[in-house]
Amino acid sequence: MNSHIEQIQDNTNHLVTFLENLDLSNEKPTKDQEWSILEILEHIYITDRGIYNMLSKPTDLVAESDEIAGKGKLEHILINKRANKVKSPDSFVPKGIYKDVDSFKKEFLAFRNAMVDDIINERFLIDQRIHKHFVLGEMTISDWIYFIIYHTNRHLEQIKERI
Repeated sequence: MNSHIEQIQDNTNHLVTFLENLDLSNEKPTKDQEWSILEILEHIYITDRGIYNMLSKPTDLVAESDEIAGKGKLEHILINKRANKVKSPDSFVPKGIYKDVDSFKKEFLAFRNAMVDDIINERFLIDQRIHKHFVLGEMTISDWIYFIIYHTNRHLEQIKERI
């Protein structure tokens, strides 16, 4: 569990530190169907929240091990195979709620800190419960934590390409 907490905190700090030096005036114009940097950030946030809400719900499915997909496989799929695009479910498509990076950072940090606090205080358990991903299939809570981390990193790389 401590490993998951450290990885979530490192991932959060990595994104926030990057954003402190981000100048949106350098953003390349978007092509048709592409999200702006603020929309990418919104997508990261709403995906985190959506996953957390899903994982907080009960499920009857339980794995025999802590991971099904595993950290390495998720990193490979989400980072190394970043060229493979998957259309986000409608509920994770940004609506343009952020007008600046600071408003995103404030909400993102508050959410990630609350998530870590819930893990520390065992209001959110990292166990062998299974929830399905619409493309990747069955994943344990641990797998989903890795997914959150690598999903953020995937989109951080996308942002870097836009400036």
